[in-house]
Amino acid sequence: MTSNANWQGNLLINNKREILAGVIRNSGGFVVVAFRSKSYIDFDGFQTLEDAKYFAERAVG
Repeated sequence: MTSNANWQGNLLINNKREILAGVIRNSGGFVVVAFRSKSYIDFDGFQTLEDAKYFAERAVG
């Protein structure tokens, strides 16, 4: 995971207070939104919050 980043609720935030990723729930499970620069990447279909957070940490480096 990116150093100096921590989960605050369902948001992964670094020490500069920038949101690196977020996890939301929809009817199909959990969705990860990973922010990079001014764009984002989204992935869905995670069955558990823990799986989604694990993937989010890897997606942002």
